[in-house]
This record gives sequence, C-alpha cells and structure tokens, in this order.
Amino acid sequence: MPKIFHIKKNKSKIHDYVIDTTLPVQTIVKNICAELNNNDLQDLSLRNFETEELITDENIKTIIKEGDHICLVPSSVVEAAETVKNMESSDEAVVKRTIFMLQKYIKELEFAEEFIKLGGINNLQKTIMTCEGNTLAYALKSFENLMELDHGWENFSEEFVHMVGTIIVREQFVNICRPATNIIIKLVCADKSSKGVQCYGYEIVNKAITSNELLPVLVQRITETEYILQVNSLHLINSLFEHVTDEYKNEFINNLFELNINESVYTLITRNPEVELTKQLNEFQRLTLNEINNKKNTPFSAENEKHSKMLDELWTLSELTEDGDNKWKKIGFSSETPNNDIFKVGIYGLEVINRYAKTNTESYKNILKKELECTDGKPCPIMQSSIEIIDILLDYCGVTKKPSSFQPVIFLIENIFGTLLECFVKIWHESEIKNSPEDILQVSLLIKSQFRYSIEKVGKGKSDDLDQFKTDMLETLYQTIKERQSNE
Repeated sequence: MPKIFHIKKNKSKIHDYVIDTTLPVQTIVKNICAELNNNDLQDLSLRNFETEELITDENIKTIIKEGDHICLVPSSVVEAAETVKNMESSDEAVVKRTIFMLQKYIKELEFAEEFIKLGGINNLQKTIMTCEGNTLAYALKSFENLMELDHGWENFSEEFVHMVGTIIVREQFVNICRPATNIIIKLVCADKSSKGVQCYGYEIVNKAITSNELLPVLVQRITETEYILQVNSLHLINSLFEHVTDEYKNEFINNLFELNINESVYTLITRNPEVELTKQLNEFQRLTLNEINNKKNTPFSAENEKHSKMLDELWTLSELTEDGDNKWKKIGFSSETPNNDIFKVGIYGLEVINRYAKTNTESYKNILKKELECTDGKPCPIMQSSIEIIDILLDYCGVTKKPSSFQPVIFLIENIFGTLLECFVKIWHESEIKNSPEDILQVSLLIKSQFRYSIEKVGKGKSDDLDQFKTDMLETLYQTIKERQSNE
C-alpha cells in the first residue's frame, strides 16, 4: 500500500511524498527526482533519516513506517568512492570521521563490494597499522564488520596479522581489544572447515601468537581484567584450541598448561560466571575433555619417540639402579612390559605421571625409595597405583560421557594427583592386603569411595577447599573409610 513519507535532503524537510512500497527502490527514487526536478538519479539512494539505514528492495516494507523521514543521499557506490578517497587524506580529523562512518556503511553489501573493488581494504589495513586511540578502535570495528562477508579479506599480509596480535597485547581498552580479538578469531576459524574464506587457519596466525606473547596475555586477562575482555580472551583461546593443527597441538597445549590456564578456568567456574562467560567456559571444558579422551585412547608405543621419552624419564628421575632385568617392576609396574599397565589410561595417564615426577621430583624419588625399603613386606606398587588413581579421576569427571554441567575436577586432576597417590600408599599399608593380585582393586575401591566423599566440598568457591580436600584424604581414619565404602 502507498504510504506518506517526509522526504528530506541535507537535514531540511523539502517535501511530503506518497510512496508505493511495492515498487522497486530505484523506481521510487526516479519518481521523487522527477517531482523535485532532480536529474542526478543514478547517484542517489534512500536512507531512513533517523537511523541512516539504507533502504533496499528487500527491507523497504519492514524498516520504515508511515510518517518516517526519508533522505535522498548519494548512492553506496558514490559513498564508497568518497570513503576510500577520504581515508587517504592528510587531515587526521577527516580520516577519523570517515572511519567512524565506515563502521556502519561497511555492513551494507553494495557499499562493501564497491569499497573492496576500489582497494579500500588496503587503506583500512594501513590505518590500523599506523593510527591509535578512537581512530584505531573505529578502524578495527570496521574491519570486524567487513569480515562478516565471505569474501574480500583473503589476502591479509603476515605483517598485518602480526600487528593485530600486537594490538591485543599492547592495548587495554575494550573498544580496541574486542574487535582486534574478534579479527584473530575470524582468521583462526577461516580454515578448510569454514563456509566462507578458507585461506587462513591456525598456521597463518601461529607466528603472530608466538612472536608477541599473545597467549600469556590472553590467559592473564581471563581472570584479571573486566568481564568483556575475559569473555573475548577465552573465546580466542577456545578458537585456537579448536583449530590448532596436529603439528602445533602438543606445543600449544603444553604452553597453556605452563601458563596455569587450568587453575584460571577453575577459579572462574567457582565464581558463578555470567551467561557469556559460562558459554566460553563450557566450550573450554568440552575441548579439554576431547583432548583428554583422545590421549586416553592413544596407546603407548615404544616406537614413538615422545612416548618412550616420557617413560624413560620416570626411570631416570627415580635415581634408582637397575637390578638385573628388574627395572620397570622396581618403580611399580606389574611387569617389565609397562604398556600392559599404561594401556588402561593411555598416553594421558603417562603424561600425568610424568609431569608429577618432573614437578615433584623429590617427593617422587622419596615415595619410590620408601616403598622399596618398607619393613612390612608389602611395598606399594607406585606405577600401578598411579594408573588406578588416574582411572578413578577420569571416571569421576565423565571423560567419555561429555558432562552437561561444569566439572571443576577436570581442571584439578594434576593438582590433586599427588594427594591421592599419598593416600593410596597410606591405605595400602593400613589395609589387610595379602600380596595378591586383588590388592590393587581392593585399595582402589577404598580410594574411590574416600575421594568421592572428599571431593564434594571442592569447587564451592572457598579459598581453602583444596587444603580441606587434602586433609580429608590423608587424615581420615582407615576404619572410617572402610566402613563408608562397605555401606555403599
């Protein structure tokens, strides 16, 4: 149906006009120009005066209503040409104003297409690499909006990608860090699995990550900065985690571990996070569980250099001497073929034990030595015990079940492993075992019972919950543990 609109030009009302919204926009423009004796038809478009939204054939019936003020304005093609020209101005005020308007116009397909065609992307990259303050914020937001298109941003230079990473590290303001972070996220996700641009992915941005300390800054920000930066930083970490290639995966995950990201995520989970942060924390938990499950299902291979190195380090760090052919049994494996035991928890279990031995070397050496010298005639097999502990922890966390809620213990496995090992040894010597094959299972059931009882107090937001957990595990009487387990 025809509707009455107030036609404006240069902010002044010049005409009331009846528009038939069933007609094409260019026909409407032609009719208006004819009535106004304006022959510049080819260079004009319609915009809503209040919102400045471009009126097109697709949206004319939905974005405006009777009585709205409608502007005759230069077409998107003309606006794009003027924008590209002004971005090259030596007047900083002109550039700043132009980039500010670009944030909005770049969302319009017709404008964006002409902007790309005229080389505007190169100008925008140059602006980002040379400007600062609000102009930088506007330029980054414009670039982020441009990347909603599935083309036009296929040829960023390595220098530009590095600069965006540097901006994230260097800047603290949300209006700068947020669009810069979202640009890197887009680049990381633009791999062979994406629907749009597919020429980037993890490998392209890896140099930017490693050369400017980006990862440490992101991990730091997820707990030490304001909410929006927390969400965006964890979002980028998740994107890197999701898309990291096999070539860089171990290095990336090890870097995260060394930056204590598990402790940071655990802290956030216990603080009752808001919706957007909860979404990103759930995603990090999903990615972590996938990685644990993959490693759990990866069997030990003596031919694999990394696998063999981790196993050999367990022996080297023990500082024990070989006793004939009795080497692996001496540190607590069931036989001289460690793989028979490791198989239960895969390479993940071997990694946990290996890191424990490296980070708690004195405790590791002492516990092995003490068991070899025990006087009760029933030394606890440390490696078999360690594998049982890891199996208990993975079962509790539901690694293979993909839990729908937060499981804080996932991020505590390596923190509490030593406590459980100490408890296992304690109960081993206090129980009525008889040096039979069933001993390990018997003690494991007791440990599992006590662990499930003690862990319920963890993750409630109290600062001393892990200290209390350790106390419960190590100071609860054996008889109490046995009675509780027998009643389950």
